[in-house]
Amino acid sequence: MKKDAGILLPVLSLPNSYGCGDFGKEAYEFIDRIAEIGFSIWQILPLQPLGYGNSPYQPYSSKAMDELYVSLDMLKEEGLIKDLKPFNEDASRIDYQAVKAYKRPYLWEAFHTFEGSDEFWAFRNEPWVNTYAQFITFKNKSNLVSWVDWKKEFKFYPEWHSVNLYDYDEEMRNHREKARKKTEKLQIKYRRKIEKQNAKLAKSQSKTDKLRKKLEKIHAEYRAKLAEVT
Repeated sequence: MKKDAGILLPVLSLPNSYGCGDFGKEAYEFIDRIAEIGFSIWQILPLQPLGYGNSPYQPYSSKAMDELYVSLDMLKEEGLIKDLKPFNEDASRIDYQAVKAYKRPYLWEAFHTFEGSDEFWAFRNEPWVNTYAQFITFKNKSNLVSWVDWKKEFKFYPEWHSVNLYDYDEEMRNHREKARKKTEKLQIKYRRKIEKQNAKLAKSQSKTDKLRKKLEKIHAEYRAKLAEVT
């Protein structure tokens, strides 16, 4: 019987410059390192959204993944975020809420920069995604208390549908407004660039037309001279 050796290490315990480990380059380096010494298994803890006490064993979803595991370095490499500053890189313990608060603006930036893909929209249309989004919205608006202590319109939303979800989308609206203004500025900027380029092309075309006429005149004079000689 073949026997394999492995190691247990939570992903969040990997070294990182942003307060906790994630699935960035450090994770790949760790895999290479344990493979070099003969390990073939990396056992991790559940990846679902951390629940009460930041425990991975009391998650808020059986399918969603906690945003802490998203690598900011990889988002930057893909051009989804720009400036990136270290956070709690020398901390000996993870301050979960502080790291989430630090990462959230970067995740919003990546969200608005990302143009979408077939894979993304297929994921977005999964029934559980919308259900989880509703649940975590009500959870956050209820200060993370158990759902049994939510107000009735939240607790019985699946049956009553008495909540206008857009009313609880203030953060999203603010980011959409910022994204809209940013898009308008970019449109104006690139419209001006295009206008300048078109003006240059028109000027260049005018020069080309003048040169073409001059060449035609030279060719005509040459043919005339050639006719005199022959």
